[in-house]
Amino acid sequence: MQIIKAPAPVVFALSFLSSSAIAGTATWDGGTNGAGTSMATAANWAGDTSPASGDDLFIATATGNATVSSTISISANRTVGNLTFGGTSSGATTLPSSLSITTNGSGSTARTLTINTGIVMTDFATGTVAFPGTTLGTLTVDLGASGTRTFQVGNATGSLSFVTAQAITGGAGIIKTGAGTLGTGGNNTFSGGATLSAGTWRTQLSSAASGGAITSGPFGTGTLTLLNGTLRSASTSARTYHNSVSLGGNITLGDSTSSGTQTFSTAAGGATTLTANSILNVVTTTTWDQSIGGAAKLTKTGAGDLNLTSSNNTFSGGLVIAQGALIVDYTAGLGPANVANDSAVVINGGTLRYTNTTTSSSDANRGFRVGSSGGTIDLVDSAKTLTIAGVVQNVSGETGTLTKTGLGTLRLSGENSYSGATLVSSGTLLVDNPTGTGTGTGAVTVSSGAILGGSGAVGGSVTLNSATLGTAGNTLSLSSTLTTTGASNVAASSTVNVASSATISAGTFSVNGTLGGAGGKFVSSGATLAGNGTILGVTTIGDSGTLAPGNSPGLLTFTGGLAFNHENAKAAFEVNGTGRGTGYDAVDVSGALTYNGDLTVNFGYSPTPVPSIAYNLFDFASKTSNFDTVSIAGSYTASLSRTGDIWSGTDVGNTLSFFFDQTDGVLTVAAIPESSALSALAGFGVIAIAVYRRRRSAL
Repeated sequence: MQIIKAPAPVVFALSFLSSSAIAGTATWDGGTNGAGTSMATAANWAGDTSPASGDDLFIATATGNATVSSTISISANRTVGNLTFGGTSSGATTLPSSLSITTNGSGSTARTLTINTGIVMTDFATGTVAFPGTTLGTLTVDLGASGTRTFQVGNATGSLSFVTAQAITGGAGIIKTGAGTLGTGGNNTFSGGATLSAGTWRTQLSSAASGGAITSGPFGTGTLTLLNGTLRSASTSARTYHNSVSLGGNITLGDSTSSGTQTFSTAAGGATTLTANSILNVVTTTTWDQSIGGAAKLTKTGAGDLNLTSSNNTFSGGLVIAQGALIVDYTAGLGPANVANDSAVVINGGTLRYTNTTTSSSDANRGFRVGSSGGTIDLVDSAKTLTIAGVVQNVSGETGTLTKTGLGTLRLSGENSYSGATLVSSGTLLVDNPTGTGTGTGAVTVSSGAILGGSGAVGGSVTLNSATLGTAGNTLSLSSTLTTTGASNVAASSTVNVASSATISAGTFSVNGTLGGAGGKFVSSGATLAGNGTILGVTTIGDSGTLAPGNSPGLLTFTGGLAFNHENAKAAFEVNGTGRGTGYDAVDVSGALTYNGDLTVNFGYSPTPVPSIAYNLFDFASKTSNFDTVSIAGSYTASLSRTGDIWSGTDVGNTLSFFFDQTDGVLTVAAIPESSALSALAGFGVIAIAVYRRRRSAL
């Protein structure tokens, strides 16, 4: 026999034709009435011809009234190019609502389906195509040695599911496309990476790691690339992923039907890189333990919590918190410290929650911006302090409210220029700017139980609603007006200077430190001025306003003047003992005291005058005018009448006389002598004058 060797060019031409180039297409028709189930049966394929190895397979592409069985079995190892489910036209045969691809063996049967190109569920394919595990024998899906395989689920209501125990192997990777859902279990070992490009990737198990490396998981062992779509748990169970992440698009984490939390772990050395400006729409709680690097920007949306727990996030494009809460345990979780980046952190509708568990105070040395939707900074722990050392500004062209919540302390130490309002909802806000204003130019409101303090300047007007102003040892400057309602106060050992005015408009305002500044202090209708501190400048008690020194008995000092300037102004003093400022209320006025309105002295105990007790209620440099009424209440009851500067009256039942002298501000309580000793006197008025003169001579 003569052997003729083929010319080299012919050999080259034959070797150039890859298996995919010469692969055919096999179309499933299910045999008679479409009821066939085995891929190995030629009659189940169009033309009654079984597909060759590497052929593209089309399932449910026949036209007419044929149906597809709910199960199609692989009776031997099989290699395909592309595996397509669903029609290519509106007249195509439809799939059953649930189609299973399985083996036709027993539980001990092992078969492999090798996919060279990918899997497609077309726009006409709804319902679920599932690779259901080991009941009829183990079916392994092999992606081949290298490259990527596209898994496309075109219809948003369609689902391609590899159930929990199903293994996807090989050196290639998966790209998920289409609006539908891809579900994968945790036994996958394919190493070429997983890419979510569109639709939903649903995970049915967590990753597994050993010795610092991923051994299996829903995304195999390679890098997880997130470009677009939704990543979620298949249930309420939590999921942990060890894959490194490449983040470069708009990703939703979780959905409303499955609340399982998701964690991106560092247990296998995983790290995240921002390859482009990215949005994380967080629906269910997500924890990102991996460090995040890259030059792009990260935006957090969605109502769910996003925990950035790394202490070394280096992404430099900025962080935007648009919705929900972004939680950091370290300020380094916000990206690199860099005051020059004035948009390092943008809060525009969301909450930055700081939960540091290791240190009592931290500096966020970054530029902050507040957008039109406002922003919240939440410090959970009352023992923690977070300092924003950078400048807080508006998002360009926008104005929003900055809100402080949580029991901890937020310190603003920059010369801030944001123009929106500031709300201290809870905890403490310290304003410690050395120049300019720490709270920008907007109004500041301090809610019940909260504190506004520090040693800097507040630019806008301040309103206290049952809140505290000032911190011990510090001087706080208010550039505009102060308005108080509820049970508000100036903290002890603190100084608060008001440049414009303080309009105490409702409730009780207790000055326990120093309330200074050039602005006047006014007590309006229904409001009460109290406390044990010092008030600089002129203080006016207006129509139906009340002066009630102390927080129980106490001493209130006015370094300027004190004026009761309306007939309905009130002074209310407590007397519970004989110590000035400790047992009974008292007022010191360095300047002029103007009497007006009503003075009520309430006795909370029953002293025994022997023969009299003097209470120095008012001490002043000069006085003008007169009270309209003076009355005694509490343990005793008396209405005093005025003759000149002297008010006098009796409590007959307790045999006591009361005298208030407007010239020195002293109230005297004297015992009335026994009637037998008074018979020689002409009348009770003579008795009163005699007792009062005795008291005056003893002073």
